[in-house]
Amino acid sequence: MRDLMTLDEKIEVVIELLTRVLMKLEKLENVLNKADTDPTIYQISLELATLFSKPIMETLEAARRVYSIIAGFTEIDPISKAIIYVLSACEPYSISEITRKVRELRGSSSRRIISDRLKGLEARGVVVNIGSPQRPRFILKACVGDDRGRKA
Repeated sequence: MRDLMTLDEKIEVVIELLTRVLMKLEKLENVLNKADTDPTIYQISLELATLFSKPIMETLEAARRVYSIIAGFTEIDPISKAIIYVLSACEPYSISEITRKVRELRGSSSRRIISDRLKGLEARGVVVNIGSPQRPRFILKACVGDDRGRKA
């Protein structure tokens, strides 16, 4: 015989989950208020949080990296921007992995276009290939000094 939850028990579970979510949102709000950060970094951080599903402090650091890189451009195309977002996690990715993640962000992008944009970002010193010419693995140049991103 299956142990079925009553409607009241289900409601209690939902209330408990919502209470936990509210507590986490309050913590997040407190962290962001204490961070005294530019609103653009908040926006980037929220976008990265949904992309990476990582803790807010990690995404806040990634957002700072993105912001500092993008601020150096007078104009940046949406695909290059998406590539920078993807690489802001400081993880080395192949062109195929980057293409897949950019598609998650933008809906569509060809591998060839991603490859072209990566070459342009590499020429500008934004990304580096820590793999080989035959098997490139790209990472943001700002991440190369981190312990993360060294695994090729």
